[in-house]
Amino acid sequence: MVEGDDLFGEGVNIAARLQAVAEPGGICISGMVFDQVKNKLSIGYDFLGRQAIKNIADEVPIYRIKLSPDDDPGPEAPPAPPAPAPAAAGPDRRRQRFWRSAATAGVAVLAVFAVNMMSGPSDLWFQWPTLAIAILLALRALRLFGPGAEGEEERRAGRRR
Repeated sequence: MVEGDDLFGEGVNIAARLQAVAEPGGICISGMVFDQVKNKLSIGYDFLGRQAIKNIADEVPIYRIKLSPDDDPGPEAPPAPPAPAPAAAGPDRRRQRFWRSAATAGVAVLAVFAVNMMSGPSDLWFQWPTLAIAILLALRALRLFGPGAEGEEERRAGRRR
């Protein structure tokens, strides 16, 4: 449905959910889109499996578009869905997510500090936004490594399948 400049409907919901599934800079498409473009575009596809999507009754087949020229353009037969990651990969993934968050927080603190210095070094106020960023980073660490973090990671992995 179109209302003014807004689009509504199941296709829009699926597209929004696929955006969250795609890797940064990557593209994911639904099975319906794949059926329309598989013989028209000379690019490769990876079948990611059928996945449950919020507010959509049936599971949706999802394909990742291969953007690298080294990947073979073989859309004929989708490979089997990837095997679930071993349980030992969980702590490493959480540690990696935490360090990514810490790096983002560090960049934000540097940006706030730079703005403070450019607006006049006689009035230092950057410590207050820095404190808020540090609190958010601590909450992120608790969520990733605190009590119950193992179960949360398994529940998230179950939702993605």
